Amino acid sequence: MDTYDIYGSNLDLKQIKIKIEDCLNIDFILKDSSYFGEYFQWRSSDDEGIEIKKNIDLTDGEPLKPQFSNYSALVFIDRTKRSDQIYKLLNDNGFERLSHNTYMTK
Repeated sequence: MDTYDIYGSNLDLKQIKIKIEDCLNIDFILKDSSYFGEYFQWRSSDDEGIEIKKNIDLTDGEPLKPQFSNYSALVFIDRTKRSDQIYKLLNDNGFERLSHNTYMTK
């Protein structure tokens, strides 16, 4: 099963990047998008991914995820098989899990 989680934070993107890199022993790359602006991305060889984005849609200035508008930044974790482990590490470092969805995979 693959899990898709969203975490919220009011730290700036670089602070979040450093905290998560330290927690999970990974290295993000900086990306740029006309829709998201600058954001950080990490992807494993088995397609697990993490993205750190501002919670703003640059096309209309509205929150990217309006239901989480009280957070300035969001951490999207997709296709993970280690959701519980990541939750423990991120929760211990001040991140709040806002969404947790698990899907059956082939």
